[in-house]
Amino acid sequence: LCNSREGNASKFKNQLLLDNQTTVHLIGNPDLVQDIHKTDEETEIISNGGELVTNQIRYLKRVGNVMYSENAVTKVSSMSKLTENFRIAYDSAMGDTFNLHKIDGSILHFNKS
Repeated sequence: LCNSREGNASKFKNQLLLDNQTTVHLIGNPDLVQDIHKTDEETEIISNGGELVTNQIRYLKRVGNVMYSENAVTKVSSMSKLTENFRIAYDSAMGDTFNLHKIDGSILHFNKS
């Protein structure tokens, strides 16, 4: 699942993926985060794309800790973690999208990739 403002699937750094299997949020684009700091512990992220280790983190209000690595290909959001603070709804008859209901009332749509 992806949300891309660019509309070009080849620009992974500008895509936000909603993943129902991941347990962490991960950002790989340094232009999208500030106040990154190092932690004492490293986090190992294993996926079908390989293994990534990072000890850099950023806290986002209402989202929580977001791991950062310049080696990450895209931005990945953990659906499990997001449901702790946001409503996420899916209806195959209404656009075939996952819809994240934000605090301000707006909706972020995630289309199947």
